[in-house]
Amino acid sequence: MVIEYALRRWARGEEEAAQRGAIDPSFHGINLTCWIRVLSAARAAGEQAGGATNMAKITGETLTDEMIRGERARAVMHGDDETADTAAIALGKGKCVHASVPGGRRYPTADEIHAARERIAAAINARGGRAP
Repeated sequence: MVIEYALRRWARGEEEAAQRGAIDPSFHGINLTCWIRVLSAARAAGEQAGGATNMAKITGETLTDEMIRGERARAVMHGDDETADTAAIALGKGKCVHASVPGGRRYPTADEIHAARERIAAAINARGGRAP
């Protein structure tokens, strides 16, 4: 559980704090070598899932479906339901919450899909284009 939390912090850009927490012996942490191995494995898994690895700024137009699927996999892995839902909408496979529709959900419009793609691109750019 300590390591999972450290990986979530690392994915949010809190690299130093994540490492300190992961190797803290008072919280049953692991040693530095093991942390580096865990982090490498997590990053490799994210890249295989299609995470963005280039450092160029990504826009809604340059974002590929593979990148969105990778971001959705990262979000699910880290328990980030909002980003996972946004990624599903960006792929055109999710439904939007809408109070005026029976059942409370409807398929997104083209503008909502575009906005979701922009939010996913911004999330990837916020991490510097790095896969988790």
